[in-house]
Amino acid sequence: MMRAIGLVLLLLGLAVMIAGLALAFYSFVGIYQSVASDPLAETAGSAEPEREAARQMLVWAGVGFAGAVLAAIGATMSLFAKRKRRRAQRLARG
Repeated sequence: MMRAIGLVLLLLGLAVMIAGLALAFYSFVGIYQSVASDPLAETAGSAEPEREAARQMLVWAGVGFAGAVLAAIGATMSLFAKRKRRRAQRLARG
């Protein structure tokens, strides 16, 4: 049971981590797309689009980090359950 919960946490953490890092990278790419489309920044947009994009990148990177922590907890739980099962099998054999 503990191993199954660990695997679920691992998969959920990996999904959150990948989504967070992908969205952070998407914000990063957005900076370069805006520079490529308007190199002299002649359009009137927000005062500092780079700061806004950097804030979004940090938020999504934080989500990715939370997913990494969740995945690490799941991997640790799964590993401990696997070791406990092997130890029990070894003791049952004699």
